[in-house]
Amino acid sequence: MRIFLMITHDPELRQYRNRELVDRLRTRDVRSLVLAPGQIVVSARSSRLTALGPAGFPIEDALILNALYRTNLADLDLIRILETAGHPIVNRADAWYVASVKALTGARLAAAGLPHPPTLASPGISQVLESEAASFRGWVVAKPWSGARPGPTRRYRSRQAAPAYRRRRRRGQPALLQEFVPNPGRSIRTIVVGQEVIGACHVLARKPEWRPSAAPNARAVRCEVTPPLEDLALAATRVVGLDIAGVDLIEGPDGLELLGLCAWPDYERYDRVVGTDVAGRIVDFLVSRHPLFPPSQ
Repeated sequence: MRIFLMITHDPELRQYRNRELVDRLRTRDVRSLVLAPGQIVVSARSSRLTALGPAGFPIEDALILNALYRTNLADLDLIRILETAGHPIVNRADAWYVASVKALTGARLAAAGLPHPPTLASPGISQVLESEAASFRGWVVAKPWSGARPGPTRRYRSRQAAPAYRRRRRRGQPALLQEFVPNPGRSIRTIVVGQEVIGACHVLARKPEWRPSAAPNARAVRCEVTPPLEDLALAATRVVGLDIAGVDLIEGPDGLELLGLCAWPDYERYDRVVGTDVAGRIVDFLVSRHPLFPPSQ
């Protein structure tokens, strides 16, 4: 029997994005199974890899959605092992990892020639890093190296950025410094499903704030999906290799710039603001475009 398996850190379906998706699958009569990574065992015996679920039953003919949202390398390795076993995976492990590591995301975007704020990445702080950071225009933003969810950020004047960050950072913490992009006080979030942009919204701070999306009580309003916005969101998703992604952009003096991607975006409020059934569109992608499911479904 064909089933849909979602591997998530939220097997109890407390989160809106997971709960809505399972509800939509149920309405399409698609059998679904939701498991945490620790509930799966992979058995390697006699040149055969078998994924085992609770009670030891084999997981076969399963289309697997990588819906992880915590950066846990062992959990991500499990996804890689399932890929090795031949299971079809939506949001493969390597793409998920690139999206979660901001330094890697920036490197992929820059290598593809996509607009992205100038960024410096290093495991440590050196004179070269200090010199390069001082050459940035205006302000410099210190960001966490990795993380599937937004982490703490700080802003410094460019010439003081590296020395100030050196004093504040934890021992052994890598450095990720990015030139601040002057903006109209809002960012843009789009969601891409199967190389299709399904709406966009502005995230606005209620008061002047240099980080609109991180401002307390930030609000979302619908945003027009212009051709440049659509092209950038799709290009970024292709470059990173994701099937489903949240893509964050900012409107800078030189036009749109990409800030980052999220491999399993939270779309609570987004679907209501944009007027799109995000969970339904994801199910459409999973059911109609994957070879495990016949076209009739």
